[in-house]
Amino acid sequence: MFQHAFYMRAQGFDVTIAVHDKFTSETFEWHPDAKLLKIMPLDEARVKNYDLVIATFWNTIFELPEFNTNRFAYFVQSIESRFYEDTDPRHLLALKTYKLPIYFISIADWISVYLRNIGAANIWVVKNGIRKDLYSTFSADNDSNDRPKGVRILVEGPFGVPYKNTALAIKVAKNLGIKDIWVLTSTPVHSIPWVSKVFSQVPIERTPEIYRSCDVLLKLSTVEGLFGPPLEIFHCGGTAAVLEVSGHDEYIVDKKNAFVIRREFFDQDLKQLKALIQDEVYLSKLKEGAGNTATLWPSWDEASSRMFESITQILASPENKNIFLSAIAKIPDSKEMQATRNALIGILINLKRIFPSYLINSIRTIKIYFEVLSVSMRPK
Repeated sequence: MFQHAFYMRAQGFDVTIAVHDKFTSETFEWHPDAKLLKIMPLDEARVKNYDLVIATFWNTIFELPEFNTNRFAYFVQSIESRFYEDTDPRHLLALKTYKLPIYFISIADWISVYLRNIGAANIWVVKNGIRKDLYSTFSADNDSNDRPKGVRILVEGPFGVPYKNTALAIKVAKNLGIKDIWVLTSTPVHSIPWVSKVFSQVPIERTPEIYRSCDVLLKLSTVEGLFGPPLEIFHCGGTAAVLEVSGHDEYIVDKKNAFVIRREFFDQDLKQLKALIQDEVYLSKLKEGAGNTATLWPSWDEASSRMFESITQILASPENKNIFLSAIAKIPDSKEMQATRNALIGILINLKRIFPSYLINSIRTIKIYFEVLSVSMRPK
């Protein structure tokens, strides 16, 4: 949403981003232009008036009734009920949010099809763009002099999130015989078993050089919307090996621009992948196909232009405040769920105050080591 917010602001819109946790100087470092946006805690944002309020994650839907507006929308970036086991109460609650009478904006065709199949109407599709000014094959630096021979694999994703399978990807890369494994993660960590280099919580402008330095992105997440990292490495001269996850076929073509690993043939496909990534000619063809896909993919300006059109159309559509508020009030346990979530956030904040940061970091590192070393060689 940041890129869309920048564009909408440039078009004259007054954009406010309401966040659960107050942004700090470290948070702002994630994006160099974030300070240009109006970002404020939820409590401050609720007292203002808006023409449109957009939820960006399933549980933020339950914050909407507290906002002063006549129109509500829902930016659906994945079917987030899949983040949880079927027995988890959050699974059912997330599912119910997709059946609310609200304006939907999705980031992928498959998501819009899913929403229509369960009865949703008024859906706009705005696929994510790419920062073409950042992600490209051009590099001011050159690390080829100190680069070891062989394929370099990049693993991207957070730890402690089961459906991301970040630890599994590292173990798979190691079992593929890869000697040079890099990791790009949002998790605060400095060392990981079998990993040559760890890039933790790096600013966005540093990521292209990391992608350009690697041959293959290995991503084994089982839940995605329209994942960006394969597209990013496509723009930087590399290719990817991904699990057959919903939405992968929005731009990935198996054995044309990337390698798709089927869950039901996981071991068999890994054997094939091991042989193929050692074939320089084949790897070059995949990279060429990935480059062709990158050339045709829209920039963020193009994508945000589509978002601008979608929001303009929603603003011209009938008000949906009353029908939405009536429907969300009928979802049981929503207020209890939100209260529980806020209580847990409070507990975590207090724990951070009680325990020194070095102790929290040490515990986190031990947990990640255990996660990588003990992970099962099957996707969850």
